[in-house]
Amino acid sequence: MTMAIGNFPAALQVYCDHAVQAVRDLSIEVGQGRIVALLGSNSTHSTVLMSICGVLYPEEGEISGGTITQDGRPLQQAAPHDIVKMGVVQVPEGRRLFDTLTVEENLLMGGYVHPAGDAAASMARVFALFPAIEAHRHRVAGYLSGGQQQMVAIGRALMGKPRLLLLDEPSLGLAPQIITEIFQTIQRLRDEQGLTVLLVETERAIGSFAGRLRLHHGAWAHRAGRCTRAPAGERRCEGVLSGSAGWGQAPQHARHQALQVSQTVAVMSNAASTPLMEFSGVTKCFGGLFNCAGGQYPAALSDISLKGWDAVVRNNLHGTFLFSREVYTQWMEGHGGSIVNMLADIWGGLPGMGHSGAARGGVLTLTETAACEWGCAGVRVNAVAPGWIASSGIDSYDEPYRAVLRGLRDKVPLQRFGTEAELSSAVVYLLSEAAGFISGSVIRVDGGVPTARHTWKLQPAERSFPYNGFPLYQPPVALSDEAEPGISKDQR
Repeated sequence: MTMAIGNFPAALQVYCDHAVQAVRDLSIEVGQGRIVALLGSNSTHSTVLMSICGVLYPEEGEISGGTITQDGRPLQQAAPHDIVKMGVVQVPEGRRLFDTLTVEENLLMGGYVHPAGDAAASMARVFALFPAIEAHRHRVAGYLSGGQQQMVAIGRALMGKPRLLLLDEPSLGLAPQIITEIFQTIQRLRDEQGLTVLLVETERAIGSFAGRLRLHHGAWAHRAGRCTRAPAGERRCEGVLSGSAGWGQAPQHARHQALQVSQTVAVMSNAASTPLMEFSGVTKCFGGLFNCAGGQYPAALSDISLKGWDAVVRNNLHGTFLFSREVYTQWMEGHGGSIVNMLADIWGGLPGMGHSGAARGGVLTLTETAACEWGCAGVRVNAVAPGWIASSGIDSYDEPYRAVLRGLRDKVPLQRFGTEAELSSAVVYLLSEAAGFISGSVIRVDGGVPTARHTWKLQPAERSFPYNGFPLYQPPVALSDEAEPGISKDQR
């Protein structure tokens, strides 16, 4: 079974209340046995599913352009109950169970389009998938936990013997462990029964766990780096994604693109180029941009040449400006989005790396300026300012500078280095809808270093525990010297 929504140039257009355009220029194909994830705002993705199921009338909505077909048959004129009979079944947002009915009665409601004699066998299959709800089959559904209710909602849809299962925010309000179980069940249905799944979610759920889970199940990620050796860049991209996911092999949906971020021609020709256009038929879609490319080297101001100064400023400042400008003009200006830039612990200057401090200071004012100028387009621009993070990049410095770094832990109020996961979590938050009213701001991820004062002696920290959200994370070798430990023993 193949579901086609829109078809360029006749992409799907949907209006609600005869005035608000809720869906614009959507074209996507859900192939047989595929799990496809559609990310966006609540109103947009719910409207897409309502369009498929033929229930736009509660919102006074109408499809003004494009088509929705199942195996070539149009669905726009079909009645909702006929669409269910065709094998297209939705699990609605918020579960929408009959709260006063039992679990078993809710499940039976899902199988009404099939002969009554099929119900017992279908229910047995549901309980085999979700054994946690079988013990509650005679319990009123309204008294179940959120996770159990979601299992009942999915089970009710499966009672309809779907060929295409539509899931509207299945992770909403659930604990990470329950989300894992549900997504594993969805994958099992795809693998064992060939079920086709269209999953819609809001971007707020793309956190350090949910984002990696989505990559594993079919989401797309695009990474552009300044490394000119593409194979090396691809290996690094694969290592980062597989390591963060903890599942060994990197998802095939992660792409690396080598380009020089500080050169105008390279950025303009690649910011919205072919690799992105290949992703599930979605053209030039930039929901979020994280500008973290850069580089610097330790040196006193008196020892920095003009060439060295220019190289650091071009990578850290010019590259951030060029990518932000092109992504804004080529996509976000017409669709909105979120940009997060990378700063550093520049408060009070950056002795020993003056070229990087000057560049990052420029990025700060660039961030604030862009937040003001681009806010009207629905674009939020923020920044993160990491302090001393125990990242793999520390191993690239020479031994004298490594020794300096190892002595910095005691200058941090929290008495340790930060982790890559702690910095990444701040970035994910700023990119998500949860930060929808935050723009022009900076999140410091530095353990409170700028607040330390010469008049106050820092005390050893007893309960400063790092967050390690990446299962395969390894601290840099430079900070693992037992003679001069630069990280807490919990990080080693």
